[in-house]
Amino acid sequence: MNFIQRQLQTAVNNITQWCNNNGFAISTCKTAGVHFCRKRNLHLDPEIKLYGEDIKFVNEIRFLGVIFDKKLSFLPHVKQLRKKCESALNILKVLSTTAWGADRVSMLKIYRATVLSKLEYGCTIYGSARKSVLQKLDPVHHTALRLCSGAFRTSPVKSLYVECCEPALELKRQMLSLHYYFKIQSNSNHPFHDFKLRPFLIRLQNAKRSFIPVFFTRVQDILNDINLLHLHVTPEPKSNFPPWGIPVVQFLNPFKTFIKSDTAGIIYQQIFIEHRQEYNDFIAIYTDGSKSSDHVSFAVIFPNTTFSFKLHPSCSVFTAEIAAVLLALEKISDCLERKFLIYTDSLSVLESLKSFYIHSHHHPLVLNVLHLLNKLASRDFNILLCWVPSHVGIVGNEEADKAAKLASTQTNSTVPLTDFKKYTKFLFYTKWQRQWDTETDNKLHSVKPHVQPWPSLTTRKADTLLTRLRVGHTRYTHRHLLFGEQTPMCSQCNCSILAQHGQIYGSCATKPNSNSNSDSTTRSSPPITNLLNSSSPSVAPVSEEALASTDFTDFKPVSNRKKLKKNSPIKTNNTISEKISISYTTSHREVPNSMTIKDNISTHQSAMKPSVIAKPTSVDTELLPMAVLPPLEKVLLQSRESDADAEMSSSSLSEEDALEYDMSEDLEDSPASPPPSSKPQKGDKYKNSLAKNGSCAIKPQTTNQPIHEPTRTFHSLDLAICSPTLLPLLNFTVGSDLCNSDHFPIIVSYADSGGGAIQYPPRYLFQRADWGNFMQLADITESMVSTADITEAVQNVIDCLITAANNTIPKCFPRLRKFRRPWWNEACRDSRREEKRLWNIFRRYPTTENHVAFKRAKALARRIRRRSQRESWINFSSITSSTSSKQLWKRVKAANGIYHEFSFPVLNTGNAKHSDPLDIANTLGHAFAQVSATDSYSPAFVAIKSRAERTPLRFTSRNTLPYNSEFRMFELETALSRAHDTSPGPDGITYNMLRHLNTTSLSHLLFLFNRIWTEQKYPSQWHEAIVIPILKPGKDPSNPLHYRPIALTSCLCKTFERMVNARLVFELERQGCISPLQSGFRRGRTTFDNLVLMETQIRNAFVRRNHLVSIFFDIEKAYDRTWRYGILLTLFNFGFRGNLPIFLRNFLSRRTF
Repeated sequence: MNFIQRQLQTAVNNITQWCNNNGFAISTCKTAGVHFCRKRNLHLDPEIKLYGEDIKFVNEIRFLGVIFDKKLSFLPHVKQLRKKCESALNILKVLSTTAWGADRVSMLKIYRATVLSKLEYGCTIYGSARKSVLQKLDPVHHTALRLCSGAFRTSPVKSLYVECCEPALELKRQMLSLHYYFKIQSNSNHPFHDFKLRPFLIRLQNAKRSFIPVFFTRVQDILNDINLLHLHVTPEPKSNFPPWGIPVVQFLNPFKTFIKSDTAGIIYQQIFIEHRQEYNDFIAIYTDGSKSSDHVSFAVIFPNTTFSFKLHPSCSVFTAEIAAVLLALEKISDCLERKFLIYTDSLSVLESLKSFYIHSHHHPLVLNVLHLLNKLASRDFNILLCWVPSHVGIVGNEEADKAAKLASTQTNSTVPLTDFKKYTKFLFYTKWQRQWDTETDNKLHSVKPHVQPWPSLTTRKADTLLTRLRVGHTRYTHRHLLFGEQTPMCSQCNCSILAQHGQIYGSCATKPNSNSNSDSTTRSSPPITNLLNSSSPSVAPVSEEALASTDFTDFKPVSNRKKLKKNSPIKTNNTISEKISISYTTSHREVPNSMTIKDNISTHQSAMKPSVIAKPTSVDTELLPMAVLPPLEKVLLQSRESDADAEMSSSSLSEEDALEYDMSEDLEDSPASPPPSSKPQKGDKYKNSLAKNGSCAIKPQTTNQPIHEPTRTFHSLDLAICSPTLLPLLNFTVGSDLCNSDHFPIIVSYADSGGGAIQYPPRYLFQRADWGNFMQLADITESMVSTADITEAVQNVIDCLITAANNTIPKCFPRLRKFRRPWWNEACRDSRREEKRLWNIFRRYPTTENHVAFKRAKALARRIRRRSQRESWINFSSITSSTSSKQLWKRVKAANGIYHEFSFPVLNTGNAKHSDPLDIANTLGHAFAQVSATDSYSPAFVAIKSRAERTPLRFTSRNTLPYNSEFRMFELETALSRAHDTSPGPDGITYNMLRHLNTTSLSHLLFLFNRIWTEQKYPSQWHEAIVIPILKPGKDPSNPLHYRPIALTSCLCKTFERMVNARLVFELERQGCISPLQSGFRRGRTTFDNLVLMETQIRNAFVRRNHLVSIFFDIEKAYDRTWRYGILLTLFNFGFRGNLPIFLRNFLSRRTF
């Protein structure tokens, strides 16, 4: 252990020194170590120092999404994974029941994407855990399959697997392990490509069977089990094409104007004869591939020779077709002639060769064909490719097809990776089929003897009934297993009722009563009262204008509130509107029997004199003369305050967004003179409460305090509280009329839209765009991009695109969208109006008859709303296989409560608190800028930085380097095709606009990019960015340092960056500048590589009975504190010169946001 401690301390010191020399700082609180050891006796952890502090050692740590414990049992990871997956199963529960909801195909699609993907990540690593540990994940899989299929709870799990055509988790783990292993074998540049254990480690593992072997040994056992040790994957070529030198292949198609199903064969033959007459000086070569159930082969027909070979049965017909073209090229390279024309009936092969530079994943034989074509072109060969239709009587193609079917000579046994994955899946399903064949006693086996997917019925209830009948487990036959009861007996023949061979009635000849409830699907499901994860709070009436464009989703609920009645459909959790708590002062007069405010709503309104409303867009309190009412009516009204009036006010909420607020009274007497200042103690208490809850204190618009003439007392707002989001949206005023009460009405009004209301910027609605007209209007001319100033040329392009977009693409309304209730319909509105009418009658004439009538109307309205809610949710969740993927995932996100709105709270910088939106933006911007400022570095690094930056980096070069050449059109097309739709930058241009440019505009845009590249100038518009702060998970929202800045830059700039990055990465990979252990941002590499390396080292240490100590570092603000001059210095030392490093230097300098 002392030796390990010394070695680790030396390594930590070296890492710390490297961080100090490059401006990085390691977080001491997040850095931790794990002492991996299987010894049970007491052993001490090493003492490692970091910046003079001891590194803490923990029993488990999360690394790349997988939790490693000190004994590598993966039990903590499995427990955490099960907890996360059980939570994700809720989306399946709300989208479907046994009687309604999404169909089985859609449910399985949602399950695979939301739950199964979590189980599959890292399964190649944690799959090495003990069987007892991995079995903890099986209930998640089984529960999900029951929810998807609607099977009864007692259904056998093997029946669930076959019914849903979803294998067990163990088979999936083995399948994914093989896929990852063969992916490594196909990449000859992978560090694990030639991985082999040392012989003594193999002997140790064979001698100690209790130790779990490493990943590669486990894979060999799986290969041996399915008899795949003799088969090898086709390796990818070691050398790839440079981004600026990808060959562009064009092929001939004289039949493109004809439809094969509508054209006679004789027409195709005549067209082919005319084609051969045009290219009679080219030697014709015919290729074809053939595939049957157990035979895959290809053939090549030369004028005097025929070649035909067999491939492995797992190969696809595409592999056979491309192998035939590759063999033809190999034979051509040995010929003396120079003109050849290769005919193939596989249009997919020709399209793959043509669009090779667009796709990121390539077939290895396609790469070989392109390399050979490029090589033959350099030797002055003129080779053309042509497509011909199959089976139309073209002689050469028919001969190639016949020769391919009769091929008997076996060629090499390597299989491409894409075919290998399909073949391994077939082998595992065959293994699963053999296991299912042994389940002869299973009731489903007699109905479904083969493992294959079955179509599901569109009606969820019918599909559930059919599933339960096929499985043989229903509520009628197996309900007793859930309650621990005896097997039910037939009342007529006294025999047990069991499901045998798919029959629900067993051996009894007498059928049960047809009216009996034999399944759970016939029972009515409980009513759904909370559809959109937001309740319908008790609110005061709100005018339509006040809330037409305001979103109150960022309000916080008041904690001290009374619950609504049990039968009320209005819930109190997670309301869509946040409370505005107002504490105000009134006169010294008190009403002895004052009404208690329930649900934080004041609903009193005078029947003698209405309250004064300042604006038609106000939210005001209602006052009732409680002192003049009889005792009985007082009690009735008080009981109704949080119930009936809340029901009355919900109509406006159901139709428009509503504001729910709370008033907490603070009564202070004041004489006829101006009121004295508040006590410091009370002010401190309010100040601390605001800071703690992240709220804002708002003062009234006018400083004049209303005065009550009879008592000569002042009445003023003492405190008004709301969230920072509502601060610019609302006005708080106090009415001057008491309305026969001792409280002045407090009016909360919506601010005018021109008075600083926060609005989201309008977005383009691309689904309604007129792209044909856009293509004509967005005409980038040569004069636009040929101006002397690069910045002016870029601005001309921006103006042209934005003008065309504004004329052809509609925009959404800039105001916030209304949050409507999708279940609110005409019946709900009519019943609500009737309830409100009877409430008004009862309020004016509080008699027992009117109270009963109101209660009946209230119950009827509640029943109608619940029925409407249920029907609306059933229609919403009725997802079928015909539903588009976009609509499916839109509904899943809505049902799962995934929303993107976020309210910035009060920011606390230590010295001051900021609640104004402009102050919040400036505070966050200052915090982001300070992270990468010079004063954030240590004094030692500042000295190193100042000394190094005195030496200028001269990237100019007279040599012509290939990566500095001008960009070609296919590089621009590749960059646009691989770009995902993201938010636009400051210029407002999106990738959709760039993709719909015509060929002339694209060529002029490429000319502009080449000007920027060769003139080595950078447009000033591309230095700007829009920064969106995103709160880090689990962090304090009031701390500005807990936000992650997301920069939105110009899509024009990002397109050019993608083109430059392709050249930079290629050169770095070609020169070997990147460490082979780095997996991020590299093609063909994943995080599994580092996880496998980590697990392999630990397993080898265990089998050798050694200690393994690992330190996991966390670098603070690594991306923000990256030394830009250090990046350029590294490129300079790698030998980069010319346009590429100069563009990067311009890109990294003078960035603003």
